[in-house]
Amino acid sequence: MLCKKCGSYNPDGSEYCSVCKEPLLVKSPSSIRQKIDADKLLLQIKSTLSDRYFITRFIGEGAFAQVYYAIDKATNAGVALKVFKSYVFKNEDEMSRLVWGVRGIKDISHPNLVRIFDADISEEGWVFVSMKFIYGMSLLNTIRLRVEVGKPFSFEEIEPLFYQIGEILNEMHPTICHGDFKPSNIIIQPDYIKLTDATILSYINLSNCLKELKSDPLSIYLAPEVLEGGEPSYRSDIFSCGRILRTLLSGSESVDLDKVELFKYNNEIDNRLKGLIKKATSSDPLARHNDINEFNSELFDILAAYNELPQNIKDEYHQSISAVEAKFTHIRQRQGIDREVKNEKEKTKSKKGIIILTLVITFLVLLIGFFVFKDRIFFEEKRYIYSISYDISEIPASEDISDTIASAEVAYRDGVTDVSGLFDITPAEVVLSGKEEESRVKKVEKIEKREIKPKTATIKEESAVEERQKEEKEAVKEKEKSGPCPKDMVYIKAGSFKMGSLPSDEGRQPDELAFVTVQTGSYCIDKYEYPNKKGAIPRTSVTFNEADKLCAEQGKRLCSEEEWERACKGVSMVKYPYDNVFDPTACNAESNTGEERSIAPSGKFPRCKSSYGVYDMSGNVAEWVYMKNSEKGVKGGYVNRPDWAVRCASRKVEPPSKKSPYYGFRCCMDAEE
Repeated sequence: MLCKKCGSYNPDGSEYCSVCKEPLLVKSPSSIRQKIDADKLLLQIKSTLSDRYFITRFIGEGAFAQVYYAIDKATNAGVALKVFKSYVFKNEDEMSRLVWGVRGIKDISHPNLVRIFDADISEEGWVFVSMKFIYGMSLLNTIRLRVEVGKPFSFEEIEPLFYQIGEILNEMHPTICHGDFKPSNIIIQPDYIKLTDATILSYINLSNCLKELKSDPLSIYLAPEVLEGGEPSYRSDIFSCGRILRTLLSGSESVDLDKVELFKYNNEIDNRLKGLIKKATSSDPLARHNDINEFNSELFDILAAYNELPQNIKDEYHQSISAVEAKFTHIRQRQGIDREVKNEKEKTKSKKGIIILTLVITFLVLLIGFFVFKDRIFFEEKRYIYSISYDISEIPASEDISDTIASAEVAYRDGVTDVSGLFDITPAEVVLSGKEEESRVKKVEKIEKREIKPKTATIKEESAVEERQKEEKEAVKEKEKSGPCPKDMVYIKAGSFKMGSLPSDEGRQPDELAFVTVQTGSYCIDKYEYPNKKGAIPRTSVTFNEADKLCAEQGKRLCSEEEWERACKGVSMVKYPYDNVFDPTACNAESNTGEERSIAPSGKFPRCKSSYGVYDMSGNVAEWVYMKNSEKGVKGGYVNRPDWAVRCASRKVEPPSKKSPYYGFRCCMDAEE
């Protein structure tokens, strides 16, 4: 078993890689993707190609093309979309040659070949090939991880790798060849390898792009005749095999074969390995091996000679490999520590920045507040500075001058700068006694209270009205969402959807239904697994009939398989409730760390929700449903189950009397149109 992260060999059934500790038995959604500036993208993210392929992200770039992850609207499945650069083709004939050539080999099926779905030319003039999207690490990235620490591949790692390479190329040769057989096109998965881009280079006029081809660092793996613009042949693939073997054994992509020992513990084996590589990488195609069987036969004979060596020599060889493995692990650990220290420094720097920013904002707020409210702050001083002059003789005897002055003062404090209109008198100097001043201040306070009280009441009334309107809107929104269903159920209107799975779905099981259009009536479905309460542990260990009875007590019933699957796939018709790609952190299924999980409270995984708003339909507990032909069974898989078992299309027929601590249910009910 090869580790898809570092490429190290591990005994079959190993849970973790002995070198880098990567989980081996769990598929991980993480992958190494290149980064690219947006203005260099051939296709914009979230655009649609040929009204069919919705581009979601950029994956990588080579000399000839860029690769994107896209959703095929025709099948609602994720695909890898290879879009060729404009300089690769000079005319429509060259475009058509590649399209029809790729279409001619798309039906070739082999477990080690990445399946090609289609090739076409878009309305914008882009030539593209759609193929199956798979997870894994390329052999190129694995090699570069090894080159980083000077760690060669051991014979135990090389043998299964070249055995599978031989199986693939033997299936293709001599009818067709790969032509672009390099480490970046070999994807390592836990139990096997996958080969991408088969035969594509054979249908490209290489003379159009020799400059780009030769400047590509990976051109060292291509045969000389290909780099000169000649048409690839199966002997070109033999050259690539020899060049790959040279890199794996030496731990370097640029080492001089005559200046390095491939196996220093035995000169005969070392010389035989060098002879094999020199023959395979000869500049003359006719001097190379006749086919991949001849190449592998010679390689495996050398490995057999190694197996016959005394045990002490093999032990010494393995100790040298282990020493490099220890160095490799130490470097990875050190890099991890360096990253943690760097992250801590960045966090500290970020905290300091936030504190400084907070202080600056606080100062600015105080400064602004000072200028805005300075008139109020200094009012007690100003009210004695701003005096009003008028002729006292003009004031009627019946009028209390302190009332007039108090009104004027309130007007001034409310922003009225001209207060002369409050006085029906001629300006003159007024001087009040201490008693009159005290009376004036009291009346100012009385006038302020009269004016503020109505304003406060008005604000409270407006706030109450807004709150009532908000509650009414939320009630209407909730009613529209749930339709004719109870509040704790989701309404799904009558309509059709694609039930089952495609034959090309790598997780498809023999008992799954065909991918066909199915119609359902309007219905309601519980948001959560029974007892349909967020935070409650789902009810398990019930038979089908017991579950149906519990639903009936609430005026409901168990869901049909069609209703359940439609609610799971959602409006977008995805494989999992959240996406087309398995994410072990989204739902309570198999983890990506190998940890053992237990049944979780409903709603604990917020991302485990379909676009209809139904929770926990992938993993946690399997759910009883009515199936076709009066059969009963469960849907959705349960906790710790792998990706293929927790897809929306997965199903398992069970006897209705079965009880399981992992089997639960949720209820449905008919809804009026």
